[in-house]
Amino acid sequence: MHARLPLLLAIFGTLLALASAAVLPPEVAKVKQQLAGVVKSDNSKRLAITGLPDFIAGNLRFSSVDVNASPNENQLDFALRVFPVSTTKLTKTSLASTQIARLRNALNVYLANEVAVRESDSKKVTGTLQRIKGVKFYLQFVIARIDNALGTQTAGEVEHQRGKVLKNAGPASAASLNAIKNSK
Repeated sequence: MHARLPLLLAIFGTLLALASAAVLPPEVAKVKQQLAGVVKSDNSKRLAITGLPDFIAGNLRFSSVDVNASPNENQLDFALRVFPVSTTKLTKTSLASTQIARLRNALNVYLANEVAVRESDSKKVTGTLQRIKGVKFYLQFVIARIDNALGTQTAGEVEHQRGKVLKNAGPASAASLNAIKNSK
């Protein structure tokens, strides 16, 4: 761990200075390592709600898709609005590659933000984790559907992710819940 500290500091900038002694769940700790070469931290721009740095994957900034900037909207309703994907059966040609890249970048900035929130001891992040996880699970579900259509993942993963979305949906609208339940 100590040998990787300089790399993590370079990637997450001053984020580690905010980190508490909280132990990350093993799955989240693994994700943190995987994001090291994929997500960048912009310490010059702090998120208003959490005070954390803005994360960037590809050309997508977390601040441009931050669920916490829409506090009156449920996380699932937000995710379906900001990241619309057809609920009909996806095929290899039904999604543009730019849309797939945007969804993967969005998932990466949500994963990075989840790590940052879990590590932060800031009082500003209280209550934001569930909203972030709600959107993250939606993105994982959509990407599982895409990967299934591309033949790189099994349908079982789609159902697994669907369950996570529904479990973390919060008080979502009936239309949003039905969109997830009925997605092919």
